[in-house]
Amino acid sequence: MRKFSFLYVMLLLCPYIPWAQQVDEAPLLQKLQQATSDSTRIDIYIDLHNLVFKTDLPKATEYANKILSIGASLNSAHFTRIGYLALARCARKAKDIHLIIQYDKEVLKYSPQLPDAHIAIMTDNLSLARDYLDADQVQNAEAPLMKCLQLSNKYPDSSYRARLLQTYGWYHFKQHETDAAIVKYEEALSLYQALKNEQMIAETKYLLVTALLSVRETTTVPEHLFDAIDIFTRRNSLGRLGDCYGLLGQSYLINGNSEKGIAGFEKAVEFTTKSQNYIQAALNHLDLGRCYLLVKNYNKAKKNADQANAIFNTHKYTPGLPMMKSFWGQYYSALGENNKAEKHFSEAANSAAMNELPDIRNDNNRYWAQHRYKTKNNKSADSLMLSYASAIQESGAVNAAKIELDQLINKNPDLDRKTVALIRLMFSEGGPELLRRLKGNSSLAEAGNLDQYLALNPFSLADSVHDQAVMAADNARMLELEAKYNTRIKDDSLRLQQQNLLIEKAQSKRKDAYFAGAVIVMALLGGGLYMQYQFRKKADRDRAMIELLQGEIHHRLTNNLAIIRRLVDVAGRKGSDKISLQSLQTRVSAIELLHKHLYSGKTNGHVNLQEYLTDLALSVRTTFGAENSIDIQVDSPVSISSGTAEKLGLITNEVITNSIKYAFPEETKGRISIHGKHAGKKYELKIADNGTGMPADKETNFGLKMIAGLSKEIDAEYAFNNDHGTVFTIVFADQKN
Repeated sequence: MRKFSFLYVMLLLCPYIPWAQQVDEAPLLQKLQQATSDSTRIDIYIDLHNLVFKTDLPKATEYANKILSIGASLNSAHFTRIGYLALARCARKAKDIHLIIQYDKEVLKYSPQLPDAHIAIMTDNLSLARDYLDADQVQNAEAPLMKCLQLSNKYPDSSYRARLLQTYGWYHFKQHETDAAIVKYEEALSLYQALKNEQMIAETKYLLVTALLSVRETTTVPEHLFDAIDIFTRRNSLGRLGDCYGLLGQSYLINGNSEKGIAGFEKAVEFTTKSQNYIQAALNHLDLGRCYLLVKNYNKAKKNADQANAIFNTHKYTPGLPMMKSFWGQYYSALGENNKAEKHFSEAANSAAMNELPDIRNDNNRYWAQHRYKTKNNKSADSLMLSYASAIQESGAVNAAKIELDQLINKNPDLDRKTVALIRLMFSEGGPELLRRLKGNSSLAEAGNLDQYLALNPFSLADSVHDQAVMAADNARMLELEAKYNTRIKDDSLRLQQQNLLIEKAQSKRKDAYFAGAVIVMALLGGGLYMQYQFRKKADRDRAMIELLQGEIHHRLTNNLAIIRRLVDVAGRKGSDKISLQSLQTRVSAIELLHKHLYSGKTNGHVNLQEYLTDLALSVRTTFGAENSIDIQVDSPVSISSGTAEKLGLITNEVITNSIKYAFPEETKGRISIHGKHAGKKYELKIADNGTGMPADKETNFGLKMIAGLSKEIDAEYAFNNDHGTVFTIVFADQKN
């Protein structure tokens, strides 16, 4: 069984597999009508689901329900689980978090019934925990996370452990336990770096930066961000690039550089729009609008707000209404149109309350309080500020608020002690209620410059009025790292060009070596023909039999030379490394072993598959140095004609080679079994491994084409299936020589 069986499920459901992309819906529907077994129908429905997933979500959901229905009728936990996984996948694309949780709960019900159940239980619990966190149901995530931790301790695996630590970091972050979140993210990052998992390194750095910025810690942020941007750029991960540039903009703002902050948010808008993550693009437009309010560029502020509003309306994004109302309150407050500002702040508060959006309501209260202090409406401003402070206490984000307070004090050295004490009391435990009782009919603004606190948000921190020398060092470091990042990109580009030149030279040498090898092989085979000709002249008594044998050999050698010529031609093609020297060696060895068995003196033009396939499988294993890691079992007590054995040997070589190279990563121990038998008037050969399945890479594509061509020559039908590993089945009739 492969290391993580959930990878098998994802392979089945992945729409990016080349042979899944190349199929057309009509032929699959025709095959569906001709299918005679439920297992075949499920395989076809999986292909159909993959085919239409990107372009037709309702139809993909329909096919997922078909998979589920057949799986349930067969009482198959495996296929029923796949059905629910497909439905959860559709729900994720539709961004329906409640359906996602519902389907993932169903997936988890069938995990214990699978072979190696602990692997499925671990992965499914982790998926459910992340669903709960995504839905802000943090308490519900505790139980599946605890189950994951218990199983992870019992069945240790570095990759899974890193994913679990990353999820625990997210859990702590949602609980406003930022210090604990940062520790978990750093532990996960360390594991991913040891595993050299570049994609997850970048993802974890992004999450770590999110946590660091929430507490205004920017010391290590630039390094992490530019590393993540570098990786996401090379992988063309447009959505994540948008997220990273948004954080970069926020980081610049915290360090007092409004110009760079605006540039970061503009990049975030660009990439999130390209990735079609329109809601995030709208949120970035809104952040960009606030940046422009900060620098008093009201036209650009309004333009970005209008773009955000259009996206929210198009996609019917419920939080968009109160967010826009709050922004317009800030906009009109900045313009001095106080009545309009009051109207929009009030509407934002009502909309947030009606739609149960407390975070948006709290942010709106702070901006609204700032406006009311500005217009000397101090008592109502006090009420809003105390409500905001109470909400901070209830949410558990009080530590982040205290860090913001420290920054406020550092950035405003002239702030009087009374104001500082008042603000600290407001965000201490029980502080808001105490202040409500103490202030009586007075205003907090009369006791201190409370409105100074309202400078505490990522946007106002970049206000030129507050640009202090204390931020200069961090800002200079960010600019230095940005310059280094840009220089590194140029160096990497130059290094890549140099590597390409070296690769071209190596390929040219490889082509010469292949050509020389082909000449040697052709010379040896030609010598064999000449010897056969000399032998025929001397054996007059057996002339008729020898002439027939010589014709057969000539035909077979001609075919084999053609096969070798094609392999060498493809392998030596400039700019291509699709066929390695090992792969070429195993294919030639398959032909060599056939001749060895055919001319051993024990056959009459027929080949014993038990002996031939045993020798062939052991030869391939030796070629790839897998004697100690791969166990091979052969059970094929049948004999077939040499013509069919020739094609079958090459097909078997391709399948075994593929299993050894790709099914067992990191020298994992594994097993390959080969079973051959009569199937009525035909023969059936089945090759199965317990590895990770067939990857969709260039080598495999060439191998598949070769299998298809050879199968057509012997009029055979074949199929790849996944059942605790990759299973290759071919059914053929014995061909005459």
